[in-house]
Amino acid sequence: MVENHQILIEIGLSHEKLIYLCNLALRLGALGAKLTGGGMGGYMVALTPGKALQEKVAKVMEGEGYFVIRAKVGRS
Repeated sequence: MVENHQILIEIGLSHEKLIYLCNLALRLGALGAKLTGGGMGGYMVALTPGKALQEKVAKVMEGEGYFVIRAKVGRS
């Protein structure tokens, strides 16, 4: 994810806020983070295994005024 996001940055498809949010998620412990969609639109995804890590990353981002969607992959 990180390498792919770096490629997207290099070809001009990312944005300073997306770069910031991806780096923030990684600093907080996410295993990976990258923009999603067509870029320049403001969406990113972070791989945060476990509810505690997901909440940690989400709360920091929400605290900075960003909208967060929490999702779980797999069976319940």
